[in-house]
Amino acid sequence: MSDQYLGDLKDVTLQSERQPEVPWLRGLFTASWMGAHDPGAWQADDRTRRATLRILARAVELHGTEGGSFEEVLRSAVAFGHQIALDPVLSSIEQSQGWRGVLLRHYSVGAWRRLWAALVASMGSEGGEADLTREELRGWLADQVEDVTVGTVLDQLQPLQDGSGHPVPRERHLLNGDRRAPFTNIKVLLAGAMRAHELSGIVQKTFLGPRRRGTGEILDPTWVYFLAKDFHHRSVKDLAARLVDDMLAQAMRIARAKMRIDPATQRLLLFSRVHERNDRLFKTSNEGDSDIGLRIEQLGDFAVQLGLMHEDGDGWDVTPTARTVLELRA
Repeated sequence: MSDQYLGDLKDVTLQSERQPEVPWLRGLFTASWMGAHDPGAWQADDRTRRATLRILARAVELHGTEGGSFEEVLRSAVAFGHQIALDPVLSSIEQSQGWRGVLLRHYSVGAWRRLWAALVASMGSEGGEADLTREELRGWLADQVEDVTVGTVLDQLQPLQDGSGHPVPRERHLLNGDRRAPFTNIKVLLAGAMRAHELSGIVQKTFLGPRRRGTGEILDPTWVYFLAKDFHHRSVKDLAARLVDDMLAQAMRIARAKMRIDPATQRLLLFSRVHERNDRLFKTSNEGDSDIGLRIEQLGDFAVQLGLMHEDGDGWDVTPTARTVLELRA
């Protein structure tokens, strides 16, 4: 390729300051062109992209100057409080309700990951001296929690809603402390269990996700709700011991579902970091305890590149362009 043709491509390189692709991409993600909208021509994907970006942009308008990540800004505006019902922009976007359910469920998912990672971290490796029996693992997790009844913890977590029926940031407050502490994450799971029955409409449907049984899927909030009812008058230590059995069983189910035959040896490959031999459990490596990504940070960063948001001190704000193309003024 000649230098002449390479020069023609200069504007689309990462080093270019012109960024000729930005107007087209901004139009794609905002379902607009030159600031004009034609809802009648929108496809389903256009509506979804535009709605999600409008929700995030409005959240930045309302809470961006408070600092924090784009995800935390979105939680402040959508997951908790009354703004998705009273704010003229958020209340006009049906997907706001769905995002509330997703963000609240995300707390339970993260709590399970941290609880499982802590349990695996307590085990030793193969051939070591710290491999543990199931009873020893039950005892380890039971030692991490207080000797109070499950009912007492449930009472301490209330209220989960304000007087108007909107979620209060209980999970956020719990995780402001030691977010890796097993007792903290058991409390987050119990909060999610109560939300399973307190939420309603689109929020509840999205929070619960796809379901096949009325009692819930294994380890989901409805399942935890019924488990908490069974253990209501028993110690949280007993509940913790039960959760060890449930997590180990779920890990084995997942490992068996992923099991494959090694084409080289024709032996079964079990994809698991936890193994059992002679009634003792050991690990091949630790599990990660970071939250599953919701891609909110990536969307926020993308919006910055498209000229829809910008840094404002320690926080964020939207640009005049965003206020126009995303109709942030009702």
